[in-house]
Amino acid sequence: MVNKGKINFGCIIMLIVFGIVAYSLYIIIPIKVKATEMKKVVETYSTQGSLFTDEQILNGILEKAGQLNLPITEKNVKIRRASGYITVEVNYSVPIDIIGYKTELKFNPKYENPLF
Repeated sequence: MVNKGKINFGCIIMLIVFGIVAYSLYIIIPIKVKATEMKKVVETYSTQGSLFTDEQILNGILEKAGQLNLPITEKNVKIRRASGYITVEVNYSVPIDIIGYKTELKFNPKYENPLF
């Protein structure tokens, strides 16, 4: 049978769905990579907590957040020292807009380590 210019409607739908998924990944993956880098920074400061003051840890985290273009402020960072342990926690969310669908990706890296 000869196809006289007819289009397979299912193929068009699949191309649209594929395009939306690809665009979503294009938006989300860089944010996840930046969040992983921030998580490593928080972990590093918690494992080496005895080498830094709370102010140095806070400034280091805020500096890295600025480099990564993450919306982290002083209010988002909590540093606690108690009973020979240090806890470093950063709570933040990154707003995203995917073709009219607005949401936030929430991140909460938290590490507790002994002070040496």
